Amino acid sequence: MLGVGLGGSDGADHSGSVPDSSAVDVTALVTGAITATANASTCEVDAATTALAAAEVSGLAALVRERFPDDSPAQVVARIVETADGTTADRGRRDGFGSIQPYEALNRQLRISSEGTVLQARQQADRPAPVTPPVPPGDRLGGLRGSLLWWGVLGGGALLLAVVVRPLLRR
Repeated sequence: MLGVGLGGSDGADHSGSVPDSSAVDVTALVTGAITATANASTCEVDAATTALAAAEVSGLAALVRERFPDDSPAQVVARIVETADGTTADRGRRDGFGSIQPYEALNRQLRISSEGTVLQARQQADRPAPVTPPVPPGDRLGGLRGSLLWWGVLGGGALLLAVVVRPLLRR
């Protein structure tokens, strides 16, 4: 079993909305997080709710189970707790062993017994270099498109003028 508490990416104190508990093992940073909505847009989470934190941690547990299919539930919990950003030596009543670190949980090399005891751990996973977003290519036809637009406007105006003036010239 894994106890989940609430954290905020903005460093906000949620002590008024979430009581301290010795049952908290890890926290998830949900307040101030960016999420997707039902209509595929994005929004910022501003409500302090442990339900979102529990959903985030259970999603991480599912990813860990997929990445390490032979691990027992105790090993999955140990991996999440060991890779949290706090230390396993000092457990806080508000944030447990710290905030979950999904990249670390999925990539750090750990040797964990089947009972969930960490036997050997590397300090941190080797992080890949940050990926820069691709630069959209320039519009090669932008100038031509602008010229064609103006020629179309002029041609349409001339056609409209001819339609209006023709009945007047017949008289």
